[in-house]
Amino acid sequence: GRRGGAAEELHLQAKPLLDAQRWSEALVLLEEAYGLKQSYDIATNYGAVLLALERPREAAQAFVTARKSAPSDLDDKRRARLASYDEQARAKIAVVRVEVPDRGATVRVDGVAVGTSPLAGEVFLDAGEHRFVAEKEGARSAAVVRALGAGTSEVVALGGLGAGGDEDDEDGGGAETWVLAVGY
Repeated sequence: GRRGGAAEELHLQAKPLLDAQRWSEALVLLEEAYGLKQSYDIATNYGAVLLALERPREAAQAFVTARKSAPSDLDDKRRARLASYDEQARAKIAVVRVEVPDRGATVRVDGVAVGTSPLAGEVFLDAGEHRFVAEKEGARSAAVVRALGAGTSEVVALGGLGAGGDEDDEDGGGAETWVLAVGY
């Protein structure tokens, strides 16, 4: 369609900027292209630029898109390049899979909604301490606080939903909060 054609044109315009390592200028074009069409080539180059600009969380997400949209006949060289980029991004962040026993609960990390349970994929976070909670129709899980190191991959299992508390209650509505240091 027209959007795909516009995305490919923006991608072509970004290529000389990529070759010249003019990352910030290339990012402007690739962000727009990625917003129009999330193809393998666009997602891979978008992620590579984000990685070069020290934005590994966003890069990792672009690489997930690139893997999902990769053609089945992708050659080994390009497949290896994508794997290398993805590995570089993941080495700089924490990768988390959040498990919630209740379906349809909003999962929040540091107060920001990251999806509805069951979450379809991984959550990419900067290294450091993060607070996880799930909530649905006024009920909330106990908060789990994890200190995550760069390059780690963890599962955070939230408990079942109980009686909800005050949204502003820092400890998760009176629910017990656990702090676990992982990957240090």
